[in-house]
Amino acid sequence: NALITAGLKNVDMKAVGPYPISGTAALVAAIQAYETMTGEVINDTNANVANEELVTTQDVADEVGQDKAAELVASLKQQVLTNDYSEEEIYQALDDLSTQMNLELTPETKTQIVELMKNVQQIDIDPNAVRDQAENIYNQIKDYVNSEAGSNFMSNIMQGLQNFFNTIINFFSGNSNSNPE
Repeated sequence: NALITAGLKNVDMKAVGPYPISGTAALVAAIQAYETMTGEVINDTNANVANEELVTTQDVADEVGQDKAAELVASLKQQVLTNDYSEEEIYQALDDLSTQMNLELTPETKTQIVELMKNVQQIDIDPNAVRDQAENIYNQIKDYVNSEAGSNFMSNIMQGLQNFFNTIINFFSGNSNSNPE
């Protein structure tokens, strides 16, 4: 999403390093690499809004999870770019998406998202690229959930929760399996 906001086109990127790096550091590296490879200079305003998008998406992810945050921001960005929304209409679209996705956001987070979207409106972004990216995010999430890995992941979480609750129940009912002999 942020790469599209920055103005990069047809990019498939994986950021790796010898130690964990931030999304903003990866974005700067991607922009520099893109400019070097294509000779095209990325507008500083677009790069700054892309950085803001990364920070905002991470803040939203802290509340609702990474996948839902990415989907929410991409979907709202696509709506904002295809419609000439006022600030109030952005808030309404955000509320509608939040309800549709069954998300609860703090007022501060909503304001942060709306401020981002107002900045997105001020830069030149291809709404079709955003729509395609939003569809890709949705399809990746759906494909993962429906995959064997996603199914195994969810099964492991459910088994872990079941074991955790069984341990607590057994402890309080005196049926602990850890009694010394």
